[in-house]
Amino acid sequence: MHQHFFNLLEQTSHSLLRTLTRMLKEDIRKVKDQGKLFERLSSDYDMALQKNADASKTKRT
Repeated sequence: MHQHFFNLLEQTSHSLLRTLTRMLKEDIRKVKDQGKLFERLSSDYDMALQKNADASKTKRT
């Protein structure tokens, strides 16, 4: 009985470790990449807003 429980625990542990490792390697990397993309696009958007605001000020004067 104890051996059966130990085997079950070992298999479960191995399965969880494999799943968490895959998640860290694949899913977390995707989240980091999307965060970097968001920061770059946000910066580009802010620069475009500033450029258009400056152009509007120039046209009014």
